[in-house]
Amino acid sequence: MQRDYEQDRVKAQIEKLTTEHGQLQSTIVRTKRDEQFEVERIRRDYKARVTAMEERQEIILRELLNKKNELQRVEIRLREQSGSQTSAVTDDKERRLRRIS
Repeated sequence: MQRDYEQDRVKAQIEKLTTEHGQLQSTIVRTKRDEQFEVERIRRDYKARVTAMEERQEIILRELLNKKNELQRVEIRLREQSGSQTSAVTDDKERRLRRIS
């Protein structure tokens, strides 16, 4: 009787450990899958951030180029205006000199 009891007790422990082992195996698989999902989600998130920053960087470079071109146009226009004002002043001086002569 005691032997049967011992055998039943050991068999119950074996069954319990086998069940726990199977549950742990399932949990490990599920945890690894969750981990992979999180890694992929984080990777996508960072990729989206990097892409947004790179796009903003390109926009800034284009805007910078446009502003440089605008500055050059303004400088050229100012030179032309100051050149035409200078020539108008020079023309006035020449006219006065002609009248006097």
